[in-house]
Amino acid sequence: MLLLLCLANAQSAKLTLRYTMTLDGQTIGHRDVTVSSLSPSLRMIEVWTEGDLPLDVHFEQRMTGLASQDPQPFAAVNEERGIPSEVQLVKALEGWTVTVAVPVGVSSRTLAWNEVDQTSLSLLDPGGVNLKEGQLDLLSAETGEVLSGPLQQLGPVEVQVGEQSLPGTAWLWTVEGTELELVYGLDGTPLRYRSWLFGQPVELVLEQAPDWGEALSTPMVVETVQEEEL
Repeated sequence: MLLLLCLANAQSAKLTLRYTMTLDGQTIGHRDVTVSSLSPSLRMIEVWTEGDLPLDVHFEQRMTGLASQDPQPFAAVNEERGIPSEVQLVKALEGWTVTVAVPVGVSSRTLAWNEVDQTSLSLLDPGGVNLKEGQLDLLSAETGEVLSGPLQQLGPVEVQVGEQSLPGTAWLWTVEGTELELVYGLDGTPLRYRSWLFGQPVELVLEQAPDWGEALSTPMVVETVQEEEL
């Protein structure tokens, strides 16, 4: 089963954000997040992540999906230690269908709409993150499992991004006994955040302040946006 996102005759209106990834203070890789505006309320997010965990464990991940104020379908292709996997989230009549493909087989299950507040992809969307204090249930792009824990707002902070100090709002999500800080700029751009990635709590920091310009203020012209299950 594949999630097919068909974007026909779209103008190019996009911006790429690059993040440095660290683990225990050591740089281990990077993440590129490309945001394309499809309409005033809908975006396409493409994410490429690559790095090396301890013991020379190389990993790669590509995520693609739609983004808006609510969780949207996405597909993630992962590779860790040379072993591939794929996680897909699609809308069904009764809720969400989560499909996980690994070398030994493919499994699918259905989740109710209210069982997913955010996804690994939606947290990277600079235009639509809508966090609220309380329980946060996030669908992981690495495993297809739902990670749950309390989320609280910490308040205003300053984050060093390149040569600039940018103001933002910090949140603290406690999941599986680990505190993960999420910091978003005044324009919604993720500035710094900690995330579970292939079993490790890594930190990602934006390398350069974005210049959105017309990249998101002028919607792309899109004739068709389709989701298909094959």
